[in-house]
Amino acid sequence: MAEHLHISDFKALHGWRDQVRNFLKPTVLPMVTFGFAELPPAENQLLSSRAARLQRACGCGTGGLFMTLAVIGMALSLAGSSTLIADVTLIGWLRYLLLIVASAGIGKLVGLIWARRQLWLLADSIAVRILGSPVLGGHLPSER
Repeated sequence: MAEHLHISDFKALHGWRDQVRNFLKPTVLPMVTFGFAELPPAENQLLSSRAARLQRACGCGTGGLFMTLAVIGMALSLAGSSTLIADVTLIGWLRYLLLIVASAGIGKLVGLIWARRQLWLLADSIAVRILGSPVLGGHLPSER
């Protein structure tokens, strides 16, 4: 079971933000709930729900989209050529299959990166909301 982190101060926000920003070190991010005194409870709940949704993102939707586009591209490629479908060789079909599988994998990766980037932006927006001013250079005031 994934650990749980309650974030109610800048130190905890900073620690979570560093975990989110570290794309190169694969870690399972802890599930978070926000409890900032500066924000109404409803907003803390909304931010917690958004973070949970982004952390559960698996990239499947983007993978499916990329795979669908690959299938459509394959169909258009076959329709636009003078080759009949019956004349496509086994190697040709295997190439199409490889293209479809690779497209799904690339789409999944893009979806995971997108979700992590959205978490990063969420962490920065919370810092801005609490501080009331932009986070300069990606650092919280305690980091400068």
